[in-house]
Amino acid sequence: MKAQLRADAYMLGLLYNDPETWFKGDNSDDDAAEIEALIAKRAEAKQNKDWATADAICNDLKARGIVLEDSPTGTTWKKI
Repeated sequence: MKAQLRADAYMLGLLYNDPETWFKGDNSDDDAAEIEALIAKRAEAKQNKDWATADAICNDLKARGIVLEDSPTGTTWKKI
């Protein structure tokens, strides 16, 4: 049973990438770099207390189907 489940998951492409990469969706390296740059710009805006810019970046990414998750160690993202 376990072997069949692993084989099926591999066939579906679920075991090709680590979970973090899989949750980010099918993004090209250029897309990922752009998203990371926007997250850095948002972090800078938050540090400068420019809440309007930080919110605008967050809303732009949300409109693209990108969810940001803030934590004490930084911001991560995934595609929904």
